Amino acid sequence: MIATWSEAHKCLQTANELRIIGYSLPVADAYIKYLLKSAVIDSDHLKHIDIVCRDSDGATRARYKDFITFKYARFANSPVEGYLETLKQRTIARGMDNQQMDFNQLETAHEDFFANEGRDL
Repeated sequence: MIATWSEAHKCLQTANELRIIGYSLPVADAYIKYLLKSAVIDSDHLKHIDIVCRDSDGATRARYKDFITFKYARFANSPVEGYLETLKQRTIARGMDNQQMDFNQLETAHEDFFANEGRDL
């Protein structure tokens, strides 16, 4: 278990982009908060933090806003299925059936989604 947490910490420390999908950052989840905060606090590589999560009453976005002080963080109030369907539809390669995706378009699809659905944290 310790090795898993250590590896997760190392991955987060060296990440250029963090995408948190479908995680509501519960108040009582101190382990994840510590992991995230300790890993990214001194990160020289981190460029963006993007969060996609359903948020019916604004409480989830508020928890993230209180927790994350990084200035390049965005939040999209969307169900995970909506986000994934958007990525799927925008990355289907032309002339291919729906089972093959053009992953070269994944970053563009993600940015398009946040341009339409996201806002600064």
